[in-house]
Parts: sequence; C-alpha cells; structure tokens
Amino acid sequence: MDALYRTAYRLAWWLGQRIFRFYHPHVDGVAVLVWHDERLLLVRNSYRETWGPPGGLRRRRADARSEALRELREEVGFEPVADSLRDAGMLEVEHSYVCDHVRFFELRVEEEPELVIDNREVVEARFCDEATLGRLPLWKPLRVYLDRDEALASTRSAGA
Repeated sequence: MDALYRTAYRLAWWLGQRIFRFYHPHVDGVAVLVWHDERLLLVRNSYRETWGPPGGLRRRRADARSEALRELREEVGFEPVADSLRDAGMLEVEHSYVCDHVRFFELRVEEEPELVIDNREVVEARFCDEATLGRLPLWKPLRVYLDRDEALASTRSAGA
C-alpha cells in the first residue's frame, strides 16, 4: 500500500511540475528548522531527490506558525509547543517553476525527538551535521537560507 501512495505522490509532483512550468505560480510555504546539538533535521520526500526541512505549502488564510506545527506533526510525528518556534524570517526563492514565499521557523531541542515517518510522502528523516549538509542535495530555499545565515554570521564576526 505504501508503494501505491509513493507512486501517487510522484505522479502528482510530475503533473504539478508540468502545470507550474506553464503558469509559474506564487506560493506561500513554511519550513521548520529543528536543531539538536548543531545538527539539522532533514527529510526526504518520496517524489523529490532533494533533502529539506519539514514543511510545505501554507493553506490560504492559515496562520504560518500553526501551519509549521501541522507540517512538523504530519511529516515526522513531532509536536512541540507553539511558543517554542522562533520566527526566522521569510525568503522569496524561485525554484521548481514557482515563486516560493517561504516563512522559516527555528526550533532548538535539548533531546533528539523520536521521529515517525509515514513512508509514503516522507521516506527518510535524520539529523545532519554541517559536513553532511554540504554533501547532500538540498532543497533550494534551504540552501539559500543557510548561505544567507552563514553570510550574516561572517559579517557579524568581521565587525566585532
């Protein structure tokens, strides 16, 4: 049954890409960067080759924080308290034939949470250190966020 769901996700992704290529829509998304011991939680979806944080499209008129919590619960079975998510800003990134307005949230956890994936939409989830992040194919908005964050940190240290 899981294989059937994965096939349906891949077909929907393929069809969406064809439609997006023609329309180039603007979409609103959320992403949750969960950090534990300087390692970042990444997931790999059954329909993409890239790794990214838990997240997805934001439903129309829905609160970004609530949507981020929903995606975290759906994708990895983890449900922190809403106040623990720190708003980390928004980026506008062109990728996969869409203009994606991604609201990022960050969460630092003391203990590594138990991850539960459905093996349908999400097929892998793991915490990755900086060296691993450099070797993995990352979702473009995540790469832009991390590069921007790295540039800000080096600017701060140069000014100190």
